[in-house]
Formats: sequence, structure tokens, C-alpha cells
Amino acid sequence: MTINHLFSMATSAIGWKTGAHDIQYQIFDADDKYGHKRVLAFQGTDVDFDPKTWRFRASLKDLLIDAGFLPAFGTHGWPLGLHAIFPEIERIYAQSKPVDYITGWSLGGMIAQALYPFHRRIVTFGSPRVVPRICKPTCPDSQFHIVHSGDGLIDLYPAILYKRSGMTIKVGEGTKRFRTHNISAYAEAIEDEIGHWEV
Repeated sequence: MTINHLFSMATSAIGWKTGAHDIQYQIFDADDKYGHKRVLAFQGTDVDFDPKTWRFRASLKDLLIDAGFLPAFGTHGWPLGLHAIFPEIERIYAQSKPVDYITGWSLGGMIAQALYPFHRRIVTFGSPRVVPRICKPTCPDSQFHIVHSGDGLIDLYPAILYKRSGMTIKVGEGTKRFRTHNISAYAEAIEDEIGHWEV
């Protein structure tokens, strides 16, 4: 399946189901040249920047509230917040099987990475590092994390403590800014550079 195809699923605007903790997810059934594929996607947030007004169309609070995670993450941060919601992530995954790929944009990518010990093919977009550095990746050569070089949110958690579950692929260029963390910036860079890649 191509990166473009997975990106369009991770950033789809319609059809999301809502689980406990307001985790939003969707199952896609698609065919590629290798046959039928089933994809589990977790939804994230599009933080769009308007250059005319110099304002964000989504605030940092929106980022935290998205998928109902503010109560879980607001006081404890990612590790303990993940502990609070992981049973629901696990339930969604088990209910969705068989799955060929797991994907997600932004916060959805963080949720997808939480399943790295259980699933081989994970492809995320705009996701910060969330795997504790002491953990050993299970399939590092088949899990891909696409990040924009100019995205200021991808370094939300420090590299000295956290990593991504597989290979990080950088697209685009520019100085790190929060305003680059949006679907439009990623779509343009992915289309120009790696959209046709098969993963």
C-alpha cells in the first residue's frame, strides 16, 4: 500500500467511530496491487495556521482535548495517560482484527504507536516520540513514522527519554514551528517526496 493511500485514511474527514475516552477510529477496506487490505486508523487533530491573520485554527487546548484525553494526560503526561486508556485501545484493536496496517495522524499516530508490540505494520504521520527509550522495538523495519522537518510538535517528548517505534522518515523542510503541524503541509510534502512509496 502506498504512503499516499495510508495518509488519506489517517486524515479522512468522515466516518469515524467513537470508543471509550472518545478515542476516534475507523476501519478501511481497500484493494491495492497486492490484494485486499484492512486498515485501522486512529484520528488526530488538524492544527491549521492562517497566514493572513497569524492565528491557529486549533489551539493547544484543542490538541489535548481531542479524543477526550485531557483528563488522562492533563495531570500525568503521556505514560500514565496511556496506561489509563490502553484497555480501550487494545479492545478496539482486538475487535478490528484481522488488520494489515495501523495508521494515525498526530494524536492518532501516538495511539497507533501504543500498539507497536502487538502489530507489525504501523505507519504514522506527524506523531511525536512516545515509546520509552528503554523498550525494545519488535518490528523496527516495518513500522514507519513520517514527520515534517519543519513541524515543531514532533519533538513534544524529548529524544533522550522517548523514541518512535520504528523508522522515522522526514519530509519537507523549514525551521521548526507549531504552525507546520497541519494536514495541508504534510500532504504537500508527502505528495512531492514519498507519496508513491510502498510500505
